[in-house]
Amino acid sequence: MLAEDAAPLRLWRSGSTQNELERAGYSTSQLRALIAKDRKDIRNFLQAGYAFDDLRQAGYTMRQIIDAGYLGTEFNATEDTLKELAEERATSSRVRSAAGAQLGLMERSWSYGQVQQSASTLANLLDAGYTLDELKQAGLDGTSAGTSNSTYADLIAAGYTAAEISDHARIWQQLEADGANMDLQSWANSSLQLQEELYTRRQSASA
Repeated sequence: MLAEDAAPLRLWRSGSTQNELERAGYSTSQLRALIAKDRKDIRNFLQAGYAFDDLRQAGYTMRQIIDAGYLGTEFNATEDTLKELAEERATSSRVRSAAGAQLGLMERSWSYGQVQQSASTLANLLDAGYTLDELKQAGLDGTSAGTSNSTYADLIAAGYTAAEISDHARIWQQLEADGANMDLQSWANSSLQLQEELYTRRQSASA
């Protein structure tokens, strides 16, 4: 990757928002292309046997790695673990809420991995400038043969499968239908905090 291409990606990985990147002179389309390329690279690394820590050391974020399909033992969570987090007063309210939402979706037969990947995907795509309505519509239109939905085409080009696009949209719609006590962007960010909490606890337990 050329140095001039790497600059907006480094800023985004370090937490810069889309608006901040635009003020720095980087376009939304440029960021989308770079995020999509990163995702493809991560998937290739995972297929080649790279571990989570290898990818973190290479500069990829936890959210990127999970969006690309990784959910190893560092993030495994049983129903009992999630119930404990949801009720634990010492845990932040955002983590408790994310754990509660996760439990609700698991009761509807979504796996832990599907929900967490969906949250990371949503956060990344919102950062890339897509709107929630565009993403949900892509999930609906992707079930129709010969769809001309441009967002759906972008996601397919970025390496998402038709099943992933559809499942993500269904999870987001289910959360809204269930009346979760936070909007979807807050849920996505809170789910990342849940992942970080689980990762920290697993690392402490194995130390």
